[in-house]
Amino acid sequence: MGNTPLIRRYHPGDADGTWAVFFSAVRVGAAGHYTEQELIDWAPTDQMPEGWSDWLDRNITYVGESDSTVTGFFMLEPDGYLNMAFVLPAYRRSGLAHQLYAAILAEARFRDMPRMVVWASRLAMPFFRRQGWEDDASPPPREPHPIRSTDTQPIEWALKIELTSP
Repeated sequence: MGNTPLIRRYHPGDADGTWAVFFSAVRVGAAGHYTEQELIDWAPTDQMPEGWSDWLDRNITYVGESDSTVTGFFMLEPDGYLNMAFVLPAYRRSGLAHQLYAAILAEARFRDMPRMVVWASRLAMPFFRRQGWEDDASPPPREPHPIRSTDTQPIEWALKIELTSP
């Protein structure tokens, strides 16, 4: 697994690495939690989409890096929507997600965001619950999830965490 990951802000040279993390986290890391077709719907190709780097760069993105390799990343939009939270499958349960989460949480607090919201996958939902996230009865509007499941189990959960006292 390499050395302890360095947590730092995203830069455009990280685009390929973050895409590789996303694709691997979905296709390998989420296997067993979704059907094969759902995984294909979520990450249809290993080719990075146009605009990926600019999208991550214009939002608040932190990456984990170990031995010069991107091993994970979290991306927070300026309105408090945690849009991306992925680590390589080999780094699950390594503490990397906690480190990335701590960086994003500190940034949100520095920016005086009143709350953060997320649409957590089946795999990520327990992680967020352990961090104190709760159900969000009024989640923000967003693009529909790429998975079109006929399964009765939800694809994702709308969660929130309050960052300021009421």
